[in-house]
Amino acid sequence: MMREIKFRAWDLFGKQMVYTDDFGHLDCSDMVPFWKSAQANEWQEIMQYTGLKDKNGKEIYEGDIVKYIIPEDEPVKDKRVIFWREDTCGFQAKTLDSKYTGFIQNDYIEIIGNIYENLEMLSD
Repeated sequence: MMREIKFRAWDLFGKQMVYTDDFGHLDCSDMVPFWKSAQANEWQEIMQYTGLKDKNGKEIYEGDIVKYIIPEDEPVKDKRVIFWREDTCGFQAKTLDSKYTGFIQNDYIEIIGNIYENLEMLSD
């Protein structure tokens, strides 16, 4: 089964997140102009949907800040940022100090924000 291809963009001037769903139905022919126009503009940061959902069913995008909750004797709560890793051709989650990256285990994560709207989450 193929994953759904979706994008969102952070409007640097309007300070708001814009999702492809906001434009109504878009098929692949619609996505190419959206992607090209967004890449050509310095007023947007583009993020792709990973095809995964967090433990609450919320879609995970690049740039999301997630909290890992690993159910063991003592739950580990670890914040990470979702990013695209070129050398592995996949989305991964990195710790805030960037010392550890790993594949996304969506059953154990919860989205708590994103790097554009909730930057303060990274310092908590």
